Amino acid sequence: MKSPSRNYVYWPSLDRDLEELCRTCEACRAVCDAPPRAPLHPWEFPLHPWQRLHADFADCAGKRFLIMVDAHSKWIEAIEMRNTDTRSTIAVFRNIFSQFG
Repeated sequence: MKSPSRNYVYWPSLDRDLEELCRTCEACRAVCDAPPRAPLHPWEFPLHPWQRLHADFADCAGKRFLIMVDAHSKWIEAIEMRNTDTRSTIAVFRNIFSQFG
């Protein structure tokens, strides 16, 4: 709020006046802490490869890929997907798990 205001107007107590306006504004006070901050919970490091995987779809150059990352070794598997429906995704996971366990 301060930065855009400085581009258009100036008076000696501009910062202090804007801070006071925000402190007394009911609409600002209603959402000032929304949403409440959730505590971070770091993942525990897996003891073995392929114990925990992270997977997501990614689009690149007009193609869709299933990206899988092993949390232990940081090994990446990127599989091009023509369909991203459940049946196709399960088939790719089964293929990967049959190769790596």
